[in-house]
Amino acid sequence: MTQHFVAKTLCAVTLDTANADQKAVLDAALKQVGFIPNMHANMVNVPGVLTSYLHGYSAFRQNSGLSPGRAGSRVPRHQPAERLHVLYGRT
Repeated sequence: MTQHFVAKTLCAVTLDTANADQKAVLDAALKQVGFIPNMHANMVNVPGVLTSYLHGYSAFRQNSGLSPGRAGSRVPRHQPAERLHVLYGRT
């Protein structure tokens, strides 16, 4: 049987604590988003994970047909769950 590494706790990686591979991906995230969200700081523990996420996010932003101000705001914020079901036709 193959052994797999399982991390019990991931620590956020900063530009100061990043290794060379992580720093390159964090720099790309900083350029794309304008800051480094906590989610990115944790995803970069495995640089390929954040690289894939940034690629998918960029493709979505470019091809979604939504304007830049709307691409991340499909679901209204702070809506009760029953309101969301009505908004999106779920029962």
